[in-house]
Amino acid sequence: MDEFQGQRLAVVVLCERLLDAAVRTPGQLRQVNALCRLVEMATVLG
Repeated sequence: MDEFQGQRLAVVVLCERLLDAAVRTPGQLRQVNALCRLVEMATVLG
């Protein structure tokens, strides 16, 4: 059995200006909100 089974790693690189993006539609608001939540929950490595 593989010792790494079930483990995942995601690497996300973004421009901080995206966190202050002007939104015009509910869909854009959901996307920016999801990105902000990702940043809040993320673990920074390095």
